[in-house]
Amino acid sequence: TGRELEYGGGGFAVEFHSNDLKRYLEMLRQLRSNEWLDSKTRAIVVLLNVYNPNTHVFAPVQLITERFMSGYVHTIARITVLKTDFYHSIAEKFHALFDLLCFVCIAYFLKIERLYYDVAWRKVNSNKAGPLTEYQHKVCGTCRVWFFTQHTLYEMLIYLMYFSSSILRISAYNDEKKDLSFSLHFYRDLTSSAYRYHSIFILDSLMLLFLALKMFRYVKLSDSMNVLIVSLQSGKYLLAGYVIIFSGLMTAFALFGHTIFGKQLEEFSEPMISVRTMIMVLFGKLDYGRIEEVDPVMAPTFFFLFEIIIYFVSINMFLAIVNYLYLRTSKLFSSRPSNLIEGNDSFLQLWIALFFPWLGEHNHFKMVTQDKA
Repeated sequence: TGRELEYGGGGFAVEFHSNDLKRYLEMLRQLRSNEWLDSKTRAIVVLLNVYNPNTHVFAPVQLITERFMSGYVHTIARITVLKTDFYHSIAEKFHALFDLLCFVCIAYFLKIERLYYDVAWRKVNSNKAGPLTEYQHKVCGTCRVWFFTQHTLYEMLIYLMYFSSSILRISAYNDEKKDLSFSLHFYRDLTSSAYRYHSIFILDSLMLLFLALKMFRYVKLSDSMNVLIVSLQSGKYLLAGYVIIFSGLMTAFALFGHTIFGKQLEEFSEPMISVRTMIMVLFGKLDYGRIEEVDPVMAPTFFFLFEIIIYFVSINMFLAIVNYLYLRTSKLFSSRPSNLIEGNDSFLQLWIALFFPWLGEHNHFKMVTQDKA
């Protein structure tokens, strides 16, 4: 894929032999003498694989040279890396510790899921009439009550990412070494292998993010920290409305910049590129001199409007919303009767009881499987 067009399998192709320099040079001379490149050539795509024996890293390389109708020549270089062996270097040994931590977390959450299933079974098969007892006479009633819940679906997503990452890692490790051997006299397309290799770490990072977010659920076991969670949950619609308004303002400024500076500056050349540029401006990365060179009048207007509306108004509006939600929730918690407060254990004791229940009471561990958490 070039800057403006996608180049498929058409056109003319030639394959060079990497282990025969004399033949390689002879083929180059033959192509030049036959005028393989002429004024009608739109693009040249060079594909090659390189290898670093010190780190055992393969790198599929894609070099594209495009010539537009105006005569402008644009070059693109794409380099991806992949490794067929894991857990050899020091950094990879730390990744092995990460895999071990993920395995422990998954095993722990599977135990929690079993307790959730026990709770669902007791509620479905209870002698007292309740909202879930009607599932007694349905096919797989307990499984339906257990599975189709917010927490179970969330954890199933984590399990799916973990097992998908493990399967991809095993398949990448068991790739046939002959496919990556440089003794072969033909080109091997390593695009799919590189994509699979990077997908492993994408799934690992997403799983780690979801695991970190899941840990916030156990914060609710602490009465003082629960105020923060309840504040955000109670104002989810208000915060969602703010996100919509803020996104609309950022999109408006992105289109504003694209309309004024898009013809001269690459960072505003496309609407989506302009949106990315505005996100970077939000974090203070802006070359004001470049936009001022394009339009000395609209550049300061654009800059000061963005600073006033986004920084002085929108950001402070967000802080005001969070402060309002926290104060309102704090008043509700402070007005509760004392007999509704579960306990006064410290936050550290709560985490110890969760991850090491054999060291103390099991009350907090049991609370996870009840409506109190």
